[in-house]
Amino acid sequence: MGTRLRRLDTPERRAWWVSFAILFSLGVLWALANPPTAASDEPAHIVHAAGVARGDFFGRPLNAAQLAEFQNRYYIGSNQGGVVDVYRSVTVPEIYDRPNPICYINHPELSAACLDFTGPHRSTGIVSHTTKYPPAWYAWVGLPARLVSEGSRAVYVMRFAGVLLVAALLASGVASFRRISDSRYVMLGLLVALTPMVFFFGSVVNPSGVEIAAGLALWASGAVLATEARSATDGRVDARLVARVGIAAGVLVLTRQLGPLWAAIILLVLVGLAGRQGIRVLRASRALWAWAAGVAACVIAQMAWIVWVDALDPHNFLGAPTHEDGFTLAQKAIGLSGGEFREMIGVFGWNDTPAPAITFFMWVAALGGLAALAVAFGRRRDVVGMLVAGVATAVVPVVLFVYQSGFARWQGRYTLPLAVGVPVLAALALRGTAIRNARGAAVVLVGVALGAGHVLAYAQNLRRYTVGLDGTIWFWTKEQWSPPVSSLLLVIAFVVATACWVAWLLSPSRGRRRVPQYETESARVELIDAGSPVTTAP
Repeated sequence: MGTRLRRLDTPERRAWWVSFAILFSLGVLWALANPPTAASDEPAHIVHAAGVARGDFFGRPLNAAQLAEFQNRYYIGSNQGGVVDVYRSVTVPEIYDRPNPICYINHPELSAACLDFTGPHRSTGIVSHTTKYPPAWYAWVGLPARLVSEGSRAVYVMRFAGVLLVAALLASGVASFRRISDSRYVMLGLLVALTPMVFFFGSVVNPSGVEIAAGLALWASGAVLATEARSATDGRVDARLVARVGIAAGVLVLTRQLGPLWAAIILLVLVGLAGRQGIRVLRASRALWAWAAGVAACVIAQMAWIVWVDALDPHNFLGAPTHEDGFTLAQKAIGLSGGEFREMIGVFGWNDTPAPAITFFMWVAALGGLAALAVAFGRRRDVVGMLVAGVATAVVPVVLFVYQSGFARWQGRYTLPLAVGVPVLAALALRGTAIRNARGAAVVLVGVALGAGHVLAYAQNLRRYTVGLDGTIWFWTKEQWSPPVSSLLLVIAFVVATACWVAWLLSPSRGRRRVPQYETESARVELIDAGSPVTTAP
C-alpha cells in the first residue's frame, strides 16, 4: 500500500490532481451561473441525452399533432427553426418539453426570471434536432442524470458530468505541458488557449465543450510526446504520454461528427513535429501501437454511425440552402470570420451575450504577442506547426461552410478544437530559447490581465441572467433570476478559483522534467536578464 501511495505522489500526478481540482471548480462555477437551457441548442441536447439514457437513440418522425404544432414550437433546439425533417420525436419525461427559453433568447436586456422548468414526469414524445449526433457523449451525461429527479436538477447533473470529463482532459494537457520546461512563457500558451468560451461550453449540456477539451489535450500531450520522441536518447517514450494522447484522440473522435476530421488534422501536424527521428522512436513503442488500435476502433465506430444515420448530410442541419455558388459562399464565410473569432473568446448564451470588449482586447494582445515571440525566437519546426494550425483554423471553416451550402452558419466554437493548437504550439516553440531567461514580470502581467478577463466575462454572463445587460452592475443586490447559489458567492468563488488557476500555471515547479534539447533551430538572440546580457548560440 505504501508503495502505491508513493507512486501516486509523484510531481506529475500531483500536477494532474491540482489542475483537475482547479479546472473542475471553475467548470462547476460556470455551470451554476447559467440557468438551464441557457446555451445554444441546450434544450435539444438535454432531450437527446435523456433519450439516450433511456435507450431512445434515434427518435421517430413527428406525428400529425406535432407537425400541426411545429411552427409554434420550433424554438426547441433552435431559435431559428429549420426544415421539419431535421426534427425527431424522442420519448422522455414531459418536463423536458416545458422550459420556455424563447422568453429571453436574443433578448439580453431581459433576465431569465421568465424561465419555467416545471411539469409532469410522465413519458411523452418531445421534439429534438440532435438525434443524429453521435451517442457516446450523450450517454456519459445522460446516465448519471437518471439518479436524480427529472427537470432542472437532472440538467445540473448532466452539466457536472460534462465538467468532470472536461476537467480531466484539460488536466492531462496541463500535466503533459509541465514536463517540458520551467519557462513561464511556455505555460502561458495554455492560459491563452483556455478562453472563457472553453469554460462556458465545458459547463453546459452541449458536446462542443468536451470536443474542445479533447482537442486541446491532444495538442498539448501530443506536442510534448512528439518533442520527447525527437529528443529521446534511449529510443523510448513515456507510456503515460502515449496514453494521454490515445485517450484525448479517442474522446475527440467519438464526441461530435467532425471529430475524426479534427483528430486527423491534429495528428498530421504532430507527425510533422516529431520528424523522422521521432517517428522512428514512436514506431518502436508497443504502447503507441496498442493505443493506435484503440483510436482506430473509435474511428471505425464513429464513421459507422455517421454513415448509418447520414450525419454529415447538409440537409440534416438547421436552416435552408442559399443556392449560391461556391465562390460567393466562400466570400460570405470569410466575411463572417471576424465574428467567429470573437465567438472563440467569449460570446455566451445563444450567441447573444458577448464578453466585455476589454476581454477580447486582452486575448487578442496575448495571442498576438505569444505568436510574435514564437516567430521571432522560437524553434523553426514548432513555428511551422503553429502556422499550419493557424492556416487550418482559417481555411477549414470556409471549406465546410461551402460544403454545407449555407444550410447552417459556422460558429467559432466549432473551430476551437483546431484553434487552441495555435497558442499551444507557439508556447512550445519558446522552450529552451533565450526568451525563457528573460524577466517574468511581463508574463505575470499578461496572466493577471487574462485572469481579469475571465472574471469580467463570468460576471457579465451572470449579470445578463440575473438582471439583464441593462441592469445594475451590482446585480447580486437586485436578482430577478437567482442561481442555485448566491450570485455574490459565485463571483467571489470564481475570483479565488481564477487566481489559483493563473498562479498555478505560471508558478515554477521543481518537479518539472526538462526535455533534452538537441535541436538547433532557434536563432541567435540577446536578451537582458536582470541587467546582464544572455546570449544563445544557434
